[in-house]
Amino acid sequence: MILARPKVELRWLHFWRGSLSVLYWQSFGIIIDKPQFKRETFNAPDEINQALNYAYAFIYHRVQSALLKTGLNIYHSFLHSSQANKPTLVVDREIISILNRGTELTSSKGRLSKKSVKVITQNIQERLATPIKWRKGKYKIETIIEEQALELSHVIKGVKPKFKGFVGRF
Repeated sequence: MILARPKVELRWLHFWRGSLSVLYWQSFGIIIDKPQFKRETFNAPDEINQALNYAYAFIYHRVQSALLKTGLNIYHSFLHSSQANKPTLVVDREIISILNRGTELTSSKGRLSKKSVKVITQNIQERLATPIKWRKGKYKIETIIEEQALELSHVIKGVKPKFKGFVGRF
């Protein structure tokens, strides 16, 4: 007997996703001791949003490269609706860490300073090179990204039946 997958109206999914996003960014503001923080992605007005945008782009590129190496079409989505010219398969933790250490991020005319970009880049590269426990060993995060991309491609191509995603711990 095949059980039908329950139908959930998309408007409710969008409502909950939007609500969770609001709660997430409110919590983010509290963690960085800026309770009035508001997430801005396009033309970010402040250093924190600019830092997040830069960090997301940095990691996005790494994940995108790993997915492309497996032969996946990054414009084809199964979790989100597809959008032309916007890859849907893709670092807040590092930005929080930088800010909580008291490192000042600076910008001018809507762009992060070279010093801020260097700090963010170094932190992300160090984090990606950090070995962490995964499965039955210790692996660099960059290796885990590549392995997860390969496993995802195997599931999408029908080589493997299930995909178990990596969940990082704070």
